[in-house]
Amino acid sequence: LFRCLRLLCTTGIIEEIVITEDGSKKSAFLLTEMGQLLQTGFGGSASPSDGVPSVVLHWMEQPLWDAWSHLPDYLAGSPKAKDYN
Repeated sequence: LFRCLRLLCTTGIIEEIVITEDGSKKSAFLLTEMGQLLQTGFGGSASPSDGVPSVVLHWMEQPLWDAWSHLPDYLAGSPKAKDYN
């Protein structure tokens, strides 16, 4: 989990802050402005279907992923490709 959070730091979605407590250092992670765009209802929007999260969810739907899995058949001109239309 820590490595994933550090990776998100490199993209600018979250930022890491280091807290020193009793001589030991601990990390905390905060959303940046860009990261806040991924929240539902950000920017005063009342509807969870507004904004970036709904777009991400749409592109993660199974039919869209299935379409990409058939791309090699289309490019090869396979007769199977006609069955996908």
